[in-house]
Amino acid sequence: MQKFFTQLNRFYKLTLEMSRVVFVIGFVLVFVQINGTNAFFTDNAEIKGIEFKTGVWIPTLTIEVDPEEPDGEDGWYSEAPCVKLFLDMDDVAIYYKFEGDENIEGEIGEDVCIYPPEGESHFSAWAVGNENENWVSDVIEADFKVGGEVQFGDVVINELMWMGSFLDSKDEWIELRNMTGKEIDLSNWNIRYGGSGKNGHIEIPHGYSIQPDGYFLIIKEKWNKTEINLSKDLDKDEGYANAASMSLKNDGEKLILENKKGDAIDTVWKDEKWPDGWHGMFLHMSMERDDEPGDGTLASSWHTCLSSKCNDEEYWRDEGLNFGTPGQKNSTQPNWANLDENNFEEEVLEKIFDDCSLLEEIWKNNFSKDNPSRSGESKLEEFQTETENNSSESESKEGEDKASSDVIEELVE
Repeated sequence: MQKFFTQLNRFYKLTLEMSRVVFVIGFVLVFVQINGTNAFFTDNAEIKGIEFKTGVWIPTLTIEVDPEEPDGEDGWYSEAPCVKLFLDMDDVAIYYKFEGDENIEGEIGEDVCIYPPEGESHFSAWAVGNENENWVSDVIEADFKVGGEVQFGDVVINELMWMGSFLDSKDEWIELRNMTGKEIDLSNWNIRYGGSGKNGHIEIPHGYSIQPDGYFLIIKEKWNKTEINLSKDLDKDEGYANAASMSLKNDGEKLILENKKGDAIDTVWKDEKWPDGWHGMFLHMSMERDDEPGDGTLASSWHTCLSSKCNDEEYWRDEGLNFGTPGQKNSTQPNWANLDENNFEEEVLEKIFDDCSLLEEIWKNNFSKDNPSRSGESKLEEFQTETENNSSESESKEGEDKASSDVIEELVE
């Protein structure tokens, strides 16, 4: 009987030891499994030098990006990818934030797409348990680059009204053209040397963009003061911004279009006489970039807006002596008259206003003594004063000025 109890005692001790081993093995397996899941415990504990989590079960967040790999160079996405977040438990709120040129933050549901903004941004997301605010997951972080860096030539200076309009020499404007099929943010872009003062510049305000394959106007005068046919003050996404500091030199200058980082995107001309555009006594014609923009510093990339359509009411408040295609596709007609000829203005007037009816209306509205406002009278007085002051200039110059002043009156007679 004593032998039986001795064996029973041994069996009990063996069972107890085996139970301890099974408990340790089971605990280790549970610990390994926890580390392999998408959740963990919060309170720290330590067994045999191994630290692990115990206590309250809290959420773990995972991220999925589609497409996973950027389709552009240097890690840029051409279009914003879909970013989704997933959890391993219910009743949890997910918060996210994009920090960059544009800051975006908010709350989002599981398995719902959110899209990074244009440009470079840093993304972070975390989950919080609704039942216990201390249930906070680790923060997920990622960096995104969307839209691609704007390259030199993606936006070009496309048209210049460097001389102003017929009745307002301050009515200057610059047109930009988007050469890509994507919208481009113009916020805080500059046109160096286009402003008043030494090395003055023009800055496009924050929030403006140029549409894919579209045009963007920067004008000195406000919308209701310019001769351009604008019926209202345009919204930011409609391709227009006012820049009162604009001051373009009539004798030519170099202009550099820069993004907000100061990178050159386009360069136009040099510090010498403009290759195109016309500033006559009457005719005011814009300088247009060719359809294939080429090198903006070369005369061969430009032409003067000489088409008979260039003064249409499609572009201007009145069909008259201003020629240009502001905010729209440039004319493609090459120069058919030589700007250096003394009779250039007379030749253009005779060809474009061949029936004289429009010229008669222009003369009546601006120069006729029958019209008490006679808004163009100051132009004649200005010309007469200028002619007297410059009487010592060459005979060819005098002939050019006389042709400019007399041509309308001769044509309407």
